[in-house]
Amino acid sequence: MRKVLAKSEDVKNNRKQQGLVEHIGDLLEVLAVMYKSGLYENYDKEIMNLICICHDLGKINSVMQNKLYGNEEENNITRHNVLSGAMLFMVLENINIQCNEKLIIYKAIILHHGKYEDYIRLSKTRVQEEIYQYIEKDILESNEYNLKEVEEFISENLKINFKFDKEKLDYDYLYTLGDEIDGEEEKIKYIKYKGLLNLTDHIASSGEKNFRFYNDISDNDIDKLIKNNIASRSGISYKDISFTTLQENLRKLKDENVLTVAFTGAGKTVSDYRKSFKRKFFLVPNKISAESFYRESIFKDDDYIGLLHGDINLYSVSNNDSDEIKLTMRDINLSKNFCKPYVIATVDQLLLAMFKFPGYEKVFAALEGASITVDEVHLLDPRMFLILLYFIEFSCKWLNVKFHLMTATLPKSYKDEMVKKNISFSNESGKIKFVESNEVEEFSEGKNVRVEFIKENRVEDIVYKSIEDGKKVLIVKNTIDEVNKTYELLKKKYHDKEIGVLHSRFKFEDKKVKYNNILNGKGDIWIATQSVEVSLDLDFNVIITDLAPMDSLIQRMGRCNRHNKYSLGEFYILPNKKDVYEDKLKEITKKILINRLKKQIIFDMETRKVILDEYYDNDSIKKYFSEEFKVCNDSIKDIYGIITDNFTGTDLMFKFEPYKNIVDNKKKASKLFRDIDITYKVILAKDFASTSNRKDVQLKSIQISKGIFNKLYGMNLVERVEGYFLIKDSDKYKYTEDEGLILQ
Repeated sequence: MRKVLAKSEDVKNNRKQQGLVEHIGDLLEVLAVMYKSGLYENYDKEIMNLICICHDLGKINSVMQNKLYGNEEENNITRHNVLSGAMLFMVLENINIQCNEKLIIYKAIILHHGKYEDYIRLSKTRVQEEIYQYIEKDILESNEYNLKEVEEFISENLKINFKFDKEKLDYDYLYTLGDEIDGEEEKIKYIKYKGLLNLTDHIASSGEKNFRFYNDISDNDIDKLIKNNIASRSGISYKDISFTTLQENLRKLKDENVLTVAFTGAGKTVSDYRKSFKRKFFLVPNKISAESFYRESIFKDDDYIGLLHGDINLYSVSNNDSDEIKLTMRDINLSKNFCKPYVIATVDQLLLAMFKFPGYEKVFAALEGASITVDEVHLLDPRMFLILLYFIEFSCKWLNVKFHLMTATLPKSYKDEMVKKNISFSNESGKIKFVESNEVEEFSEGKNVRVEFIKENRVEDIVYKSIEDGKKVLIVKNTIDEVNKTYELLKKKYHDKEIGVLHSRFKFEDKKVKYNNILNGKGDIWIATQSVEVSLDLDFNVIITDLAPMDSLIQRMGRCNRHNKYSLGEFYILPNKKDVYEDKLKEITKKILINRLKKQIIFDMETRKVILDEYYDNDSIKKYFSEEFKVCNDSIKDIYGIITDNFTGTDLMFKFEPYKNIVDNKKKASKLFRDIDITYKVILAKDFASTSNRKDVQLKSIQISKGIFNKLYGMNLVERVEGYFLIKDSDKYKYTEDEGLILQ
């Protein structure tokens, strides 16, 4: 008599054949670890145990078992998760569960792979024929498989007397797919249960059993980690380190939603570490920020800290429509990282779930009872900020999440929008309350910079004098093309100096080397784009920058004399030119700065706040943000089919059934979130050919815009191989470690 299998042997991924009972047992072990966090109610635990025990019963069909035993057949039948529904009645008839919750259980199990639209189109007659032939006849009427082992496992773990019975096979369960889940309480249960099923299934499939799910480090021990980290980076004696008023406030505000507005260098990150948490998600604007915070974190244990962003994995994913759903390494790795106590992620890794891509439920399930910090909030454009506000409203109401929004500056228009979106900074009834931790900002002494507008022809002279004086120079350009033009100009004159270039269009492995070099102070001159520079803890004597909107310029200024090492930093601003920023915003910035420079050329931290407030109070700037928010809000309404002007995050998630997806995949969700064309990851054909281990291919990947991709495609240089976009060898482009990918 053969064992009922759940997993086939996979030599390539070092996976052994596994029985169904062993696999379900692994899921229950994962759940047991999660339960120790104290985040789940007893009733939810009982339902989750039931769902995990029943989710793979559909694998008990002859076609599936033959495949798992290595006997491949041509016959591809309905997916196993759908067939699980045929056996649910046998289990549920023995358990006292309300009808509305039975529907949630059915949907969580039947839809736990793929998307709703895949299943609503299934031929019910065909599924019934398959149940009869491959389950009733080939399994339940034969003695080929050891069903007793499964029966005893279910009976013991659910405390019922369970037997497989062909008379109780349900041939009509698929009709339940058309039934809607009534009530918001039931809808959130569906999201939680299905999400937890996916999480536990993926963790169990990874072989991880001794993972950490929640924070068990005391506040005092976290303080010790913080001080050790500061001492190692700054050279200050451990005993001389004390916490600022802001940092003390965050410990007191551990159970509150908090807004912290304070300039770079005020200690916001330390403050956030001191905000006590059971589970923490620390969200940053981009991948470079995520890697930087991960590298510099006070937590060094890989079991404790996770990292999530779009480049974590770049594996080929095949579309497998057979009944055995193959988990990708990406699914497993993302789940393992989601389940760590402290997770650093790009903001999109959580907020894309608002667009309900297939599998989005896993994100919300992982957030139950968590603390979520969003860093550099001012870098979110109006559209992304609105999605964040809807995400906050939904998560606070339904998932018991607490938020900490941190930012160097927050435009008044953004704060006004928070108030409009059901967020209050007082005890206003019925609204989500945020506490301002730093209403009166404490400005640190020093960190002064001398500010000057210059012409392009002065760049070489400034660089020359700075290098002769032993000063390090950072040049910030608004586009990659301008970065490379500046590099070509300077390398001819300073061929004996170390000149580094840093932007997005490098191979992942080359970017990692460059990040380490710039963070460790290597190189005499660095030329970077804003998206790179703003994400790193940099400190330069001299910064030369393209003109940009005021908030971006102030952010760049924060990288000049950041750690107060010099008596004075030097900050030079180049003339305006057409680029990625709106001319109107740059011209207003220039006018405010020129007026200020008539009075003073040395900018301390308080001066920066004054001119930033003046910028945000400008009527044209306020009008710009107001119009942007209206356009973005109307766009969001169109995406969700909302008619009314007043709606909440709950409306966005529950207006349509939570199991109905808005987009087909995460890439489309990303496009809606950012309202820009998605970027592409490409690999040079010669790199692909020389990399035998496909898992290492991600190190060779280059991120490019849709525009660059289309140009390469138009030149017939793009081909798709094994799910990757390869760029054929050609003299129409070049790639170097110094400059990245450049079209000739």
